[in-house]
Amino acid sequence: VQTRPPEVREYRLQFIARAFKLSEPDLLLYCGLDELIFVRWLRFSAQLFLGLSVLFLPILLPIYRTGGLEETETICNNVDLFSLANVPKGDWRFIVGTVLLALLTWVIVTLLRKEWTRYQLLRWAFSVSDRQSRTFTVFVSDVPQATDENERYDEKGFRKSNPPTA
Repeated sequence: VQTRPPEVREYRLQFIARAFKLSEPDLLLYCGLDELIFVRWLRFSAQLFLGLSVLFLPILLPIYRTGGLEETETICNNVDLFSLANVPKGDWRFIVGTVLLALLTWVIVTLLRKEWTRYQLLRWAFSVSDRQSRTFTVFVSDVPQATDENERYDEKGFRKSNPPTA
């Protein structure tokens, strides 16, 4: 009998890279709707973060860094040198930075709204499809009430897994 050694994985989250390569119909067929929405959310988050970082950081960081406050005034650490805390109020850089952040917030909310609408359409299409008939929910109506014996068992199990520290 010949046995093969287990496959060596390159890294723990290798499935995410594979999921990014699958098309949406394949992901829906093989994994289901919840997994499709999860992968869509990962893709959306990555695209949003990378896209907006490339677009806004080259504009905002120089504005913040050249704000004009001295390091001894109100700056607590080096991170503050690259934030809105470095820009004095009333300066044109403060107004530009605030407007760009408002624009960034509007873009994020608009893209989230479009993605959420797509999630709703996917959920609706899945709920009326033939595939929905193969999914089911188990309803358990006869759940026992708590008894002293159950509470003692829970307490014993809790103390066993979480011993008191002296």
